[in-house]
Amino acid sequence: MPDPPSEIVSKKSTSPQRQVNYSVLMGLSAMLYYVNFISRKGKILTLLASWIGLGGWYTLYLMYHTLGRDLRLLARGAPIMFNVLKMKKKQLTVAKMFRRNLPKNASKIMFFNESQKLTYRDAEEMSNRVANLFLKLKYKKGETVALFMENRVEYIPMWMGLSKELSFFFFENLE
Repeated sequence: MPDPPSEIVSKKSTSPQRQVNYSVLMGLSAMLYYVNFISRKGKILTLLASWIGLGGWYTLYLMYHTLGRDLRLLARGAPIMFNVLKMKKKQLTVAKMFRRNLPKNASKIMFFNESQKLTYRDAEEMSNRVANLFLKLKYKKGETVALFMENRVEYIPMWMGLSKELSFFFFENLE
């Protein structure tokens, strides 16, 4: 009789996976918090040894194999996060940041498809038309609007126009 396909055969994992008992670690850390005769370094070493003893080796194994990826993420993601926090502190919206960069990119192409090109200036004008339309329709700041459309070059300008005048909106892309 032939062997069954490999998809059907279940094989036991040979990885050193073990579940860490975190309730024991939490109890130990609570106990160590109230103990005064052990130094801070001793408490940390006790927790580290307990963690490894309760199955932390698998986590160390994973950390070893993913360290390069994690460091790349940190190197690339930290500047982005600092910029986001800076923009949040200055209360800059997407529309405000777009307007700031508009003078130096006005004639550059922002979006394009097979039949149409949209420059930064065109996108700003289109978003202003959308914002003015919703103002004429008596929409007020804080009202909710749904934007439901397919992928088109007009999608982002429509979204920006709504974000200029309305604080809450829902957008859904068909694709």
